[in-house]
Order: sequence, then C-alpha cells, then structure tokens
Amino acid sequence: MTKGFKKYFCYKLSKSKRSIIFFAILNLLGVLLPSVLMNFTYADMLREVRGITNTSPVLILNPYDWTSISLFLICLVTVISIIMITATTINSMKLYNNRACVDTLGSLPISYRERFFGDLLSGVCSNFISFVPLFMISLIFMGNMRDPKYAAIEGYFVMDYLLVPRMFTDFFLTMLFIYLGVYAVTIFVSSCCGKKGSAVLYSFIAMAVLPGIYLVYGNDMFSRVLGMDAFYELMKNVCMLPPLGPVVSILMANTYRGDNSADPKNCMINENPFYLVIFLIITAAFIAGAYFIGKRRRAENVGESFAFKSAYHVLTLTFMVLLIGASFVGYS
Repeated sequence: MTKGFKKYFCYKLSKSKRSIIFFAILNLLGVLLPSVLMNFTYADMLREVRGITNTSPVLILNPYDWTSISLFLICLVTVISIIMITATTINSMKLYNNRACVDTLGSLPISYRERFFGDLLSGVCSNFISFVPLFMISLIFMGNMRDPKYAAIEGYFVMDYLLVPRMFTDFFLTMLFIYLGVYAVTIFVSSCCGKKGSAVLYSFIAMAVLPGIYLVYGNDMFSRVLGMDAFYELMKNVCMLPPLGPVVSILMANTYRGDNSADPKNCMINENPFYLVIFLIITAAFIAGAYFIGKRRRAENVGESFAFKSAYHVLTLTFMVLLIGASFVGYS
C-alpha cells in the first residue's frame, strides 16, 4: 500500500461524510430501532406469560405488538438504502462519469489500480461502516429475547415469538447481502457508462434483467416437467444472483419453513454455504469485471452514455428479451 493510495483513500473518504451520516441514520431506523421495539414487545409478552399455565395458552395477548412496525421499517429502509447505495456509488466512481475529475485524477501520481480500489474501499466504508456495528448491537438485543425459562410453554403464540430473534437476524443478514449485491452491480454498470444518468438507469435494469429472464423463460421450461416442484426448481437458482437473490432466499425460507435444516429446500444464503459461496463469487465477478473494463476504457468516453457500444447493445438486448418473454407469460 503506497502513500499515494493512502492519501487518495483518505481524500475519498473525507468526501463521503454526508453519505456516512445518512446511512448511519438509515441503519439506526432499519436495524437498531426494530431490535429495540421487539425487545419491548417480548418483555411485555413475558410479563403476560408469568401467570398463565399450559392449560390456557390462548389468553396470551399483547396489545403492544411492534412486530409489524418493525418489519415495515426494515423493508422501507432497505428500499431507500438500495436507491441511495446506487446513487452514492455512481457519484463516488467519478473516474468514469466526470470529465473534470478524470482530468484531475488522471494527472495524480497513482495508478489505475490504486484509484479503483481507493474508490471501491471508500464506497464500502461509507455504505457499510455504520451497518456492521449496529447489526452487532442488534444481535445483543436479539440475544436477550432467547429466554429458555419460557421455551417449555405449550402455546403456539409463545413458541412463535421464540422464533422472532432468528427471523429478524435473517432479515438483517439479508439486508447486508442485498447491499453488497447492489454495490457490486452498480460498480460494474458504472464502468460501462460515461454519464451518471445512464449509470443510474441501467444499474436498476441490470439488477432485475438476469433474474427476470431466468424466471420468465424458466417458468415455461419447468412448468412442462411433471412430478417436479416447479416453484422450488425455478426459484432456488435465483437465490444465488445478486442483488435480488437474498430477497428470494428469505421468501423461499418462509415458504418452506418447517423443513429439516439438511433439506435442500433450505435456501437461506446465511445458512447454506453453497448458496453463499456462489453469491459471493458472482458478486466478486462483477467487481473484477468492473476493474478490467474500466482499465480498457478511454478517458475521452466520459460524457457518452456508454463507454463501449457493445455494452449498450448487450444491456438493451437482454432488456428487450425480458420484455418480450414477460409479454407471453401465461400463454404457453
């Protein structure tokens, strides 16, 4: 690590103060606050449980159930964070879309590799530096909800609440994987574009186009096979595609809840090493692709919608294939 890289990284990080503060607020609302609310709910429920025997578990009612509000906060913060990570990532990769920045940074005594990884690491810090510690704190709150003294109470309502810590932990890990996927895809698309507007538009298209094509055309393929769980076979591979794979993963886990943990239908990325490894490999491939594509592009391509005509044709063609396939869904 050279002095030039350290100075460049510190410079980029200093320019990300607003992003760091904004993401810290979002993570307080979407990670820490739901954990605190669920602790209050759980404490109220335990107070009600103390005087209830196994013969009357149906009397366990909690008027202060913040579960729905907590889930709403998590979903809302996730959507806002996806939009903000896309915007801040494109803005931080000015080497691809800002002429003045290209002319300035191009004259600095640092290599392309140092500039790329300086932008990459500064973006990781600004987007995730507040998420990790708040996630660890939330795990402490969730740990307080695992009280073995009340695990023997035979009430479905109570037992369901004992699953809440794991459910929210899965949600938080899903958020992290989504953010990593969004970050990697956005960097890759940014390396192909020369304008911020094009990078934003095609980043969102790229996030949906690959899983969309697979779902549209895979639906037709698997629906023709008899004796197969078509829904599972169709969706399980989507779980490994960033950034939407973790969303499908947690939906699959709830659909097949109750299956044995060794069952292949357990598609949670944080519980299935195979899915996690494939997801991380694809994510790393996007970043590696961005590095090598950015290395080959010319400085004069800044300001154009696409730095490479082939990238425009590939993205446009795949999007049109998705639209055509989606228009015929249900007619097979």
